[in-house]
Amino acid sequence: MSRVNESQENGFSVDLLELVLAIASTVDLISPDVHNHHVRVAFIALELGRMDGLSSEEASDLVLAAALHDIGALTLRERLATFSFEIEEPHTHAELGYRLLAHFPPFERIASIVRRHHVDWEDGKGQTFQGEKVLTASHIIHLADRVDVLIGRTDSLLMDVEEVLDRIRPLIGRRFIPDLATALERILRREAFRLDLSSTKLDRLLLLHTPGTRRQLDTQGMIGLTRMLSLLIDFQSRFTATHSSGVAAVAERLAQLSGYSASKALHFRIAGYLHDLGKIAVPEEILEKPSTLDTRQQALMRSHSYYTLRLLEQIEGFGELGKWAAYHHEKLDGTGYPFHVTHEELCPEARLMAVADIFTALTEDRPYREGMSPLQALSTMRKLVEKGALDLKAVELAASNSRELDRVREHAQAEALEMYTTFREGIE
Repeated sequence: MSRVNESQENGFSVDLLELVLAIASTVDLISPDVHNHHVRVAFIALELGRMDGLSSEEASDLVLAAALHDIGALTLRERLATFSFEIEEPHTHAELGYRLLAHFPPFERIASIVRRHHVDWEDGKGQTFQGEKVLTASHIIHLADRVDVLIGRTDSLLMDVEEVLDRIRPLIGRRFIPDLATALERILRREAFRLDLSSTKLDRLLLLHTPGTRRQLDTQGMIGLTRMLSLLIDFQSRFTATHSSGVAAVAERLAQLSGYSASKALHFRIAGYLHDLGKIAVPEEILEKPSTLDTRQQALMRSHSYYTLRLLEQIEGFGELGKWAAYHHEKLDGTGYPFHVTHEELCPEARLMAVADIFTALTEDRPYREGMSPLQALSTMRKLVEKGALDLKAVELAASNSRELDRVREHAQAEALEMYTTFREGIE
């Protein structure tokens, strides 16, 4: 994994598909029922897109959209609901996915594809929906998605091709574009395709055969990307809908106060947005539980930092930011979790991130308690310093600027709350 260099003139080089597939593989950890669904849909869609003559740019957009098509199903319950061949409210999670993805400008086309991926063809009427054009890519994903639901978790090589086609044929013209259905039949009859679909390395195959998914992002572009990812985590639960935004803002301000350059301080904001990314592997009933977690639930919750690091390690371009983000529950004396690193391994950036996370967690309101005042929070944090948990210098810096940090946190979280309210408006 390459090291992120804040001084590099060309910004961050990120393979967006690599990132999306890493997220999808982490989501799969919640339940075997969702295992590999997004990757398989993306691979089926890519093959259909090739048969339809899509350009390289269109194909990369298609694959990214297919890999993200259910991103709006924020909970396991919602994800499992999409595994029925006939979905009761197919456009709800698609709309939520659109609203999430639209926060990142390079994903605008992808967001539009995701938004309409359950629109039926209706003998051509499905070329538009609610007065807007529906891209062919949306119809491709619709077919690919429903085919993977039909195939289920069976060995793709041994699938009953005729049984799948028998379910699709009566729907040709009404739900699916006829030419795409014809292409699907040709694809399914290929042994090579079915072998690929059964491969344990399907994500690698997808990366190998999908061109043009690497993007050069400047720091603001990276902030936009990671802000979108933080919404994916925070918006899973109304209890934590603004947490990452608060941590990101406090971390950036602490970095500025510590003397880091303006450019590097923005990297702290990025790490703040990423620090809870591993919570996509934590079931929503744990995230939503307003009372004390039992032993098993605590263990699952404590695993989120592990998954944050392991997910980010897979993506070239995130470098040391992964450790800054993931080490926020580590302690200087080695008693933190989940890696039990000691003060020798905790870089100054990770120590500052831990203070930003704890300060935000203590001062923000939770459903089971009101947030502490800055003075109360700092009193608690100084006790953690005495126990060998937190860095003295970082805590005293926060103490000297506690009111300002609290204002920064409140402002960032007010904006995030407004965004969350808009995100859910008209859906629930």
